[in-house]
Amino acid sequence: MTQDVPASATPTRTQVGTTPTIEPTPSGTATETPSATPADEGEVGWGVVTVEVATGDVATLYEGPDTFRPGLGLAFAPWPEARNGGIWVSPTTDESTRYNLDGESVASVPGWGVIESAGGGWRSWYVRNEAGDVRLNVWSMADDGQHFDVDGRNASNRTFSADGRWLAWLDASPADENLIMAMDLATGDVTEVARVTPCACDGYHYIEWSPSGRYLAYEDPAYQDPSRQGVYLFDTENPDEEHPGFAATAVVDGWVEADETELLLVLDDGVPTLFPVNVDEDPVVIQAPPGGAVRAGTLNGLVVVSTGTGAETVTTIYDPVSGERVRELRGASDAVLTSRGIATAVISRNDLTCTGIQVDHPAFEERLECNAEDLRWSPDGRYLALIPQAASDPVSVLDVTTGAMTEVPHAGPRGTIPSWSEDGRYLVWVWGGEL
Repeated sequence: MTQDVPASATPTRTQVGTTPTIEPTPSGTATETPSATPADEGEVGWGVVTVEVATGDVATLYEGPDTFRPGLGLAFAPWPEARNGGIWVSPTTDESTRYNLDGESVASVPGWGVIESAGGGWRSWYVRNEAGDVRLNVWSMADDGQHFDVDGRNASNRTFSADGRWLAWLDASPADENLIMAMDLATGDVTEVARVTPCACDGYHYIEWSPSGRYLAYEDPAYQDPSRQGVYLFDTENPDEEHPGFAATAVVDGWVEADETELLLVLDDGVPTLFPVNVDEDPVVIQAPPGGAVRAGTLNGLVVVSTGTGAETVTTIYDPVSGERVRELRGASDAVLTSRGIATAVISRNDLTCTGIQVDHPAFEERLECNAEDLRWSPDGRYLALIPQAASDPVSVLDVTTGAMTEVPHAGPRGTIPSWSEDGRYLVWVWGGEL
Protein backbone atom coordinates (compact mmCIF):
# COMPACT_ATOMS: atom_id res chain seq x y z
CA MET A 1 0.00 0.00 0.00
CA THR A 2 1.42 3.38 -0.99
CA GLN A 3 0.46 6.70 0.47
CA ASP A 4 -0.76 9.32 -2.01
CA VAL A 5 1.20 12.55 -2.19
CA PRO A 6 -1.20 15.52 -2.14
CA ALA A 7 -1.07 18.02 -4.96
CA SER A 8 -0.48 20.81 -2.44
CA ALA A 9 2.95 19.45 -1.48
CA THR A 10 5.56 22.05 -2.38
CA PRO A 11 8.66 20.95 -4.32
CA THR A 12 10.92 23.37 -2.42
CA ARG A 13 11.11 21.17 0.66
CA THR A 14 13.89 18.73 1.46
CA GLN A 15 13.20 14.99 1.19
CA VAL A 16 14.69 13.14 4.14
CA GLY A 17 15.98 9.58 4.30
CA THR A 18 13.34 6.86 4.43
CA THR A 19 15.30 3.82 5.51
CA PRO A 20 15.86 3.80 9.27
CA THR A 21 17.91 0.99 10.73
CA ILE A 22 15.32 -0.34 13.21
CA GLU A 23 11.73 -1.44 13.26
CA PRO A 24 9.31 -1.26 16.19
CA THR A 25 7.89 -4.35 17.83
CA PRO A 26 4.33 -4.65 16.46
CA SER A 27 1.60 -3.51 18.80
CA GLY A 28 -0.14 -6.45 20.43
CA THR A 29 2.94 -8.62 20.97
CA ALA A 30 2.82 -8.53 24.72
CA THR A 31 5.98 -9.03 26.71
CA GLU A 32 6.51 -9.62 30.40
CA THR A 33 6.67 -6.42 32.42
CA PRO A 34 10.30 -5.98 33.54
CA SER A 35 10.93 -5.67 37.24
CA ALA A 36 12.78 -2.50 38.19
CA THR A 37 15.29 -2.31 41.01
CA PRO A 38 14.14 0.39 43.47
CA ALA A 39 16.52 3.31 43.81
CA ASP A 40 18.41 3.76 47.05
CA GLU A 41 17.64 6.62 49.42
CA GLY A 42 18.86 9.87 47.88
CA GLU A 43 19.48 8.37 44.44
CA VAL A 44 18.06 10.18 41.44
CA GLY A 45 15.09 8.16 40.19
CA TRP A 46 11.60 8.27 38.79
CA GLY A 47 8.43 6.23 38.57
CA VAL A 48 5.25 5.64 36.58
CA VAL A 49 2.29 4.11 38.43
CA THR A 50 -1.41 3.85 37.54
CA VAL A 51 -4.49 3.18 39.67
CA GLU A 52 -7.79 1.95 38.21
CA VAL A 53 -10.45 4.03 39.94
CA ALA A 54 -13.23 1.42 39.80
CA THR A 55 -11.18 -1.33 41.47
CA GLY A 56 -8.29 0.43 43.20
CA ASP A 57 -5.83 -1.87 41.42
CA VAL A 58 -2.29 -0.47 41.30
CA ALA A 59 0.06 -1.14 38.36
CA THR A 60 3.72 -0.12 38.65
CA LEU A 61 5.03 0.44 35.12
CA TYR A 62 8.46 1.60 36.26
CA GLU A 63 10.10 2.59 39.52
CA GLY A 64 13.85 2.89 39.76
CA PRO A 65 16.93 4.91 38.84
CA ASP A 66 16.81 7.59 36.19
CA THR A 67 19.56 6.60 33.78
CA PHE A 68 19.03 9.68 31.60
CA ARG A 69 20.28 12.36 33.95
CA PRO A 70 23.97 11.37 34.18
CA GLY A 71 24.33 11.31 30.39
CA LEU A 72 22.02 11.96 27.46
CA GLY A 73 19.23 13.77 29.20
CA LEU A 74 15.51 14.13 29.55
CA ALA A 75 15.78 17.31 27.49
CA PHE A 76 15.27 14.99 24.53
CA ALA A 77 12.71 12.63 26.07
CA PRO A 78 9.17 13.80 26.89
CA TRP A 79 7.80 13.27 30.36
CA PRO A 80 5.72 10.05 30.24
CA GLU A 81 2.01 10.77 29.84
CA ALA A 82 -1.08 8.67 29.21
CA ARG A 83 -2.22 8.93 25.59
CA ASN A 84 -4.40 6.77 23.35
CA GLY A 85 -5.07 4.35 26.22
CA GLY A 86 -1.43 3.69 27.08
CA ILE A 87 1.86 5.21 28.16
CA TRP A 88 5.44 4.93 26.88
CA VAL A 89 8.24 4.46 29.41
CA SER A 90 11.92 4.98 28.48
CA PRO A 91 14.11 3.99 31.46
CA THR A 92 17.20 3.93 29.22
CA THR A 93 18.21 5.08 25.74
CA ASP A 94 18.26 1.45 24.57
CA GLU A 95 14.57 0.58 24.76
CA SER A 96 11.13 2.06 25.31
CA THR A 97 8.07 0.02 26.26
CA ARG A 98 4.42 0.89 25.76
CA TYR A 99 2.09 -0.24 28.52
CA ASN A 100 -1.65 -0.39 28.68
CA LEU A 101 -2.82 1.49 31.74
CA ASP A 102 -3.46 -1.80 33.55
CA GLY A 103 0.28 -2.52 33.35
CA GLU A 104 0.38 -4.91 30.36
CA SER A 105 3.32 -4.27 28.02
CA VAL A 106 2.16 -4.31 24.40
CA ALA A 107 4.95 -2.84 22.25
CA SER A 108 8.58 -1.77 22.37
CA VAL A 109 11.14 0.08 20.26
CA PRO A 110 14.96 0.13 20.62
CA GLY A 111 15.15 3.85 21.32
CA TRP A 112 13.80 6.50 23.69
CA GLY A 113 11.47 9.48 23.97
CA VAL A 114 8.42 8.01 22.18
CA ILE A 115 5.49 10.32 21.43
CA GLU A 116 2.25 9.52 19.58
CA SER A 117 -0.13 11.52 17.45
CA ALA A 118 -3.79 11.73 18.46
CA GLY A 119 -5.34 8.35 17.72
CA GLY A 120 -1.93 6.66 17.61
CA GLY A 121 -1.52 6.87 13.83
CA TRP A 122 2.10 8.07 14.07
CA ARG A 123 4.95 7.57 16.51
CA SER A 124 8.25 9.39 16.85
CA TRP A 125 11.31 8.52 18.92
CA TYR A 126 15.10 8.82 19.08
CA VAL A 127 17.57 6.06 18.27
CA ARG A 128 21.32 5.72 17.77
CA ASN A 129 22.42 4.26 14.44
CA GLU A 130 25.44 2.03 13.91
CA ALA A 131 27.72 5.07 13.70
CA GLY A 132 26.46 6.31 17.08
CA ASP A 133 24.55 9.28 15.65
CA VAL A 134 21.19 10.23 17.15
CA ARG A 135 18.38 9.94 14.62
CA LEU A 136 14.78 11.11 14.96
CA ASN A 137 12.48 8.35 13.68
CA VAL A 138 8.89 8.88 12.55
CA TRP A 139 6.74 5.80 11.89
CA SER A 140 3.22 5.35 10.57
CA MET A 141 1.27 2.60 12.36
CA ALA A 142 -0.87 2.02 9.25
CA ASP A 143 -0.49 -1.09 7.09
CA ASP A 144 1.80 0.69 4.64
CA GLY A 145 4.47 1.14 7.32
CA GLN A 146 5.48 4.59 6.06
CA HIS A 147 8.56 5.83 7.95
CA PHE A 148 11.12 8.64 7.89
CA ASP A 149 14.22 9.61 9.82
CA VAL A 150 16.18 12.85 10.24
CA ASP A 151 19.12 14.14 12.26
CA GLY A 152 17.92 14.18 15.86
CA ARG A 153 21.03 15.38 17.71
CA ASN A 154 19.51 18.73 18.62
CA ALA A 155 15.79 18.07 18.12
CA SER A 156 13.41 18.72 21.02
CA ASN A 157 9.89 20.01 21.73
CA ARG A 158 8.38 17.57 19.21
CA THR A 159 4.65 17.96 18.65
CA PHE A 160 2.18 16.33 16.26
CA SER A 161 -0.60 18.41 14.75
CA ALA A 162 -4.09 17.50 15.93
CA ASP A 163 -5.01 16.06 12.53
CA GLY A 164 -1.91 13.83 12.50
CA ARG A 165 -0.66 15.37 9.25
CA TRP A 166 2.42 17.24 10.54
CA LEU A 167 5.24 16.88 13.06
CA ALA A 168 7.08 19.99 14.29
CA TRP A 169 10.17 20.28 16.45
CA LEU A 170 12.84 22.67 17.66
CA ASP A 171 16.38 22.17 16.33
CA ALA A 172 19.08 23.91 18.38
CA SER A 173 21.83 23.34 15.81
CA PRO A 174 23.37 26.84 15.53
CA ALA A 175 24.83 28.22 18.75
CA ASP A 176 23.04 31.56 18.51
CA GLU A 177 19.64 30.56 17.11
CA ASN A 178 17.11 27.75 17.02
CA LEU A 179 15.46 26.29 13.94
CA ILE A 180 11.76 25.48 13.94
CA MET A 181 11.18 22.53 11.63
CA ALA A 182 7.99 20.90 10.31
CA MET A 183 7.60 17.56 8.53
CA ASP A 184 4.71 16.80 6.17
CA LEU A 185 3.87 13.22 7.15
CA ALA A 186 2.24 12.53 3.79
CA THR A 187 5.55 13.00 1.97
CA GLY A 188 8.35 13.16 4.54
CA ASP A 189 9.33 16.60 3.25
CA VAL A 190 10.82 18.88 5.90
CA THR A 191 10.39 22.65 5.94
CA GLU A 192 12.56 25.08 7.89
CA VAL A 193 9.78 27.23 9.33
CA ALA A 194 11.89 29.90 11.03
CA ARG A 195 15.15 30.77 12.76
CA VAL A 196 14.53 32.18 16.23
CA THR A 197 16.61 33.38 19.16
CA PRO A 198 17.04 30.71 21.88
CA CYS A 199 15.50 31.25 25.29
CA ALA A 200 16.26 29.19 28.38
CA CYS A 201 13.11 30.29 30.21
CA ASP A 202 11.38 27.53 32.19
CA GLY A 203 8.12 26.52 30.58
CA TYR A 204 8.83 28.59 27.49
CA HIS A 205 6.50 27.42 24.71
CA TYR A 206 8.22 27.75 21.38
CA ILE A 207 5.70 25.94 19.19
CA GLU A 208 2.05 24.88 19.36
CA TRP A 209 -0.39 23.63 16.72
CA SER A 210 -3.87 25.04 16.24
CA PRO A 211 -6.84 22.70 16.92
CA SER A 212 -7.39 22.17 13.18
CA GLY A 213 -3.72 21.39 12.55
CA ARG A 214 -3.43 24.08 9.91
CA TYR A 215 -1.37 26.64 11.86
CA LEU A 216 1.80 26.32 13.90
CA ALA A 217 2.29 29.20 16.35
CA TYR A 218 5.81 30.08 17.43
CA GLU A 219 7.53 33.00 19.11
CA ASP A 220 10.79 34.77 18.47
CA PRO A 221 12.39 36.56 21.45
CA ALA A 222 14.61 38.32 18.86
CA TYR A 223 17.14 39.69 21.33
CA GLN A 224 19.51 40.58 18.49
CA ASP A 225 16.80 42.15 16.31
CA PRO A 226 13.94 43.63 18.39
CA SER A 227 11.97 44.34 15.22
CA ARG A 228 11.52 40.57 14.85
CA GLN A 229 10.19 40.02 18.37
CA GLY A 230 6.70 38.57 18.59
CA VAL A 231 4.45 35.62 17.79
CA TYR A 232 4.20 34.22 14.26
CA LEU A 233 2.20 31.58 12.41
CA PHE A 234 3.27 28.91 9.94
CA ASP A 235 0.36 28.19 7.59
CA THR A 236 0.59 24.63 6.26
CA GLU A 237 -1.64 25.57 3.30
CA ASN A 238 0.72 28.42 2.37
CA PRO A 239 4.08 27.17 3.67
CA ASP A 240 6.21 29.68 1.77
CA GLU A 241 4.44 32.75 3.16
CA GLU A 242 5.26 34.19 6.58
CA HIS A 243 2.27 35.20 8.66
CA PRO A 244 2.80 38.58 10.36
CA GLY A 245 3.48 38.71 14.08
CA PHE A 246 0.68 39.33 16.55
CA ALA A 247 2.23 41.21 19.48
CA ALA A 248 5.77 42.38 20.11
CA THR A 249 6.11 41.13 23.69
CA ALA A 250 3.83 38.12 23.44
CA VAL A 251 4.48 34.46 24.21
CA VAL A 252 2.32 31.58 22.98
CA ASP A 253 0.02 30.20 25.65
CA GLY A 254 -2.52 28.06 23.81
CA TRP A 255 -5.31 27.86 21.27
CA VAL A 256 -9.07 28.17 21.68
CA GLU A 257 -11.86 27.12 19.33
CA ALA A 258 -15.01 29.22 19.62
CA ASP A 259 -17.87 29.69 17.15
CA GLU A 260 -15.88 27.83 14.45
CA THR A 261 -13.04 30.35 14.82
CA GLU A 262 -9.54 29.52 15.99
CA LEU A 263 -8.13 32.03 18.46
CA LEU A 264 -4.52 32.17 19.60
CA LEU A 265 -4.01 32.99 23.28
CA VAL A 266 -0.85 34.95 24.03
CA LEU A 267 0.56 36.80 27.02
CA ASP A 268 1.42 40.30 25.81
CA ASP A 269 3.45 42.01 28.55
CA GLY A 270 1.69 39.71 30.99
CA VAL A 271 -1.79 40.58 29.68
CA PRO A 272 -3.74 37.59 28.27
CA THR A 273 -4.92 38.46 24.75
CA LEU A 274 -6.85 36.43 22.17
CA PHE A 275 -6.15 36.91 18.46
CA PRO A 276 -8.61 35.49 15.90
CA VAL A 277 -6.76 33.77 13.07
CA ASN A 278 -7.73 34.65 9.48
CA VAL A 279 -10.72 36.61 10.74
CA ASP A 280 -11.04 40.38 10.40
CA GLU A 281 -11.79 40.99 14.06
CA ASP A 282 -10.10 42.94 16.81
CA PRO A 283 -8.22 40.98 19.47
CA VAL A 284 -9.99 40.21 22.74
CA VAL A 285 -8.04 41.48 25.75
CA ILE A 286 -8.73 39.51 28.92
CA GLN A 287 -8.85 41.91 31.86
CA ALA A 288 -7.18 39.68 34.40
CA PRO A 289 -7.60 40.64 38.07
CA PRO A 290 -4.65 42.49 39.62
CA GLY A 291 -2.07 40.40 41.37
CA GLY A 292 1.34 38.90 40.99
CA ALA A 293 2.36 36.39 38.34
CA VAL A 294 -0.22 35.70 35.64
CA ARG A 295 -0.76 32.25 34.15
CA ALA A 296 -3.21 31.79 31.31
CA GLY A 297 -4.40 28.64 29.61
CA THR A 298 -7.23 27.08 27.68
CA LEU A 299 -9.88 24.67 28.89
CA ASN A 300 -12.25 23.07 26.40
CA GLY A 301 -13.04 26.32 24.61
CA LEU A 302 -12.71 28.59 27.65
CA VAL A 303 -9.85 30.78 28.86
CA VAL A 304 -8.57 30.22 32.39
CA VAL A 305 -6.37 32.87 34.00
CA SER A 306 -4.66 32.46 37.38
CA THR A 307 -3.03 35.29 39.32
CA GLY A 308 -1.12 34.80 42.53
CA THR A 309 0.22 37.16 45.16
CA GLY A 310 1.87 34.49 47.29
CA ALA A 311 -0.91 34.44 49.87
CA GLU A 312 -3.78 33.58 47.53
CA THR A 313 -4.40 32.29 44.03
CA VAL A 314 -7.34 33.66 42.04
CA THR A 315 -8.52 31.60 39.06
CA THR A 316 -10.87 33.35 36.65
CA ILE A 317 -12.74 31.72 33.74
CA TYR A 318 -13.56 33.84 30.68
CA ASP A 319 -15.69 33.50 27.57
CA PRO A 320 -13.21 33.61 24.64
CA VAL A 321 -15.62 35.40 22.28
CA SER A 322 -16.66 38.31 24.48
CA GLY A 323 -13.83 38.27 27.00
CA GLU A 324 -16.45 38.45 29.75
CA ARG A 325 -15.76 36.89 33.13
CA VAL A 326 -17.76 33.69 33.65
CA ARG A 327 -16.61 32.55 37.08
CA GLU A 328 -13.98 33.38 39.70
CA LEU A 329 -12.42 30.95 42.16
CA ARG A 330 -10.17 31.80 45.11
CA GLY A 331 -7.78 29.16 46.41
CA ALA A 332 -6.49 25.85 45.06
CA SER A 333 -9.01 24.91 42.39
CA ASP A 334 -9.75 22.97 39.24
CA ALA A 335 -12.38 23.39 36.55
CA VAL A 336 -13.71 21.39 33.61
CA LEU A 337 -16.29 21.98 30.89
CA THR A 338 -18.91 19.21 30.87
CA SER A 339 -21.64 18.58 28.31
CA ARG A 340 -24.03 20.45 30.61
CA GLY A 341 -21.84 23.36 31.66
CA ILE A 342 -18.82 24.32 33.74
CA ALA A 343 -17.89 22.27 36.79
CA THR A 344 -15.58 23.74 39.42
CA ALA A 345 -14.10 22.72 42.74
CA VAL A 346 -12.16 24.98 45.07
CA ILE A 347 -10.44 24.48 48.43
CA SER A 348 -11.47 27.30 50.75
CA ARG A 349 -8.84 28.49 53.20
CA ASN A 350 -8.83 30.82 56.18
CA ASP A 351 -5.42 31.80 57.58
CA LEU A 352 -3.91 28.88 55.64
CA THR A 353 -6.38 26.52 57.32
CA CYS A 354 -8.66 24.56 55.02
CA THR A 355 -12.31 25.23 55.79
CA GLY A 356 -13.92 23.03 53.13
CA ILE A 357 -14.15 22.04 49.48
CA GLN A 358 -16.92 23.65 47.45
CA VAL A 359 -18.04 21.55 44.46
CA ASP A 360 -20.18 23.25 41.83
CA HIS A 361 -21.28 20.89 39.05
CA PRO A 362 -24.37 20.98 36.79
CA ALA A 363 -25.46 17.67 38.36
CA PHE A 364 -24.06 18.13 41.87
CA GLU A 365 -23.41 20.95 44.32
CA GLU A 366 -22.17 20.38 47.84
CA ARG A 367 -19.57 21.51 50.36
CA LEU A 368 -17.27 18.63 51.28
CA GLU A 369 -15.07 18.11 54.29
CA CYS A 370 -11.58 19.47 53.87
CA ASN A 371 -9.35 16.44 53.35
CA ALA A 372 -7.33 17.40 50.27
CA GLU A 373 -4.33 19.48 49.26
CA ASP A 374 -5.22 19.54 45.56
CA LEU A 375 -8.06 18.69 43.16
CA ARG A 376 -8.33 17.10 39.71
CA TRP A 377 -11.46 16.68 37.57
CA SER A 378 -11.64 13.77 35.14
CA PRO A 379 -11.80 14.93 31.48
CA ASP A 380 -15.55 14.26 31.21
CA GLY A 381 -16.31 15.99 34.51
CA ARG A 382 -17.81 12.89 36.13
CA TYR A 383 -15.16 12.29 38.80
CA LEU A 384 -13.34 14.65 41.15
CA ALA A 385 -10.12 13.36 42.71
CA LEU A 386 -9.21 14.84 46.11
CA ILE A 387 -5.46 14.45 46.55
CA PRO A 388 -4.00 14.58 50.09
CA GLN A 389 -0.56 15.94 50.85
CA ALA A 390 0.58 12.83 52.70
CA ALA A 391 1.32 9.85 50.46
CA SER A 392 0.15 7.53 53.25
CA ASP A 393 -3.41 8.88 52.97
CA PRO A 394 -5.74 7.57 50.24
CA VAL A 395 -7.08 9.62 47.34
CA SER A 396 -10.83 10.21 47.60
CA VAL A 397 -12.79 10.11 44.33
CA LEU A 398 -16.23 11.73 44.12
CA ASP A 399 -18.67 10.47 41.48
CA VAL A 400 -20.83 13.55 40.89
CA THR A 401 -23.50 11.53 39.05
CA THR A 402 -24.28 9.52 42.19
CA GLY A 403 -22.67 11.49 45.00
CA ALA A 404 -20.72 8.38 46.03
CA MET A 405 -17.22 8.80 47.45
CA THR A 406 -14.64 6.01 47.12
CA GLU A 407 -11.00 5.75 48.15
CA VAL A 408 -8.05 4.52 46.08
CA PRO A 409 -4.37 4.27 47.06
CA HIS A 410 -2.08 7.27 46.76
CA ALA A 411 0.46 5.66 44.42
CA GLY A 412 3.15 8.36 44.30
CA PRO A 413 5.62 9.97 46.69
CA ARG A 414 4.58 12.78 49.03
CA GLY A 415 3.43 15.89 47.18
CA THR A 416 2.97 14.24 43.76
CA ILE A 417 -0.26 15.04 41.90
CA PRO A 418 -1.77 12.46 39.52
CA SER A 419 -3.37 13.14 36.15
CA TRP A 420 -6.41 11.43 34.65
CA SER A 421 -6.36 9.11 31.66
CA GLU A 422 -8.34 10.34 28.65
CA ASP A 423 -11.23 7.95 29.38
CA GLY A 424 -11.41 8.86 33.08
CA ARG A 425 -10.76 5.27 34.22
CA TYR A 426 -7.26 5.67 35.64
CA LEU A 427 -5.23 8.03 37.78
CA VAL A 428 -1.62 8.23 36.59
CA TRP A 429 1.36 9.20 38.78
CA VAL A 430 4.65 10.21 37.15
CA TRP A 431 7.55 11.58 39.18
CA GLY A 432 11.28 12.15 38.94
CA GLY A 433 14.00 13.45 41.24
CA GLU A 434 15.78 12.31 44.37
CA LEU A 435 14.06 9.43 46.13
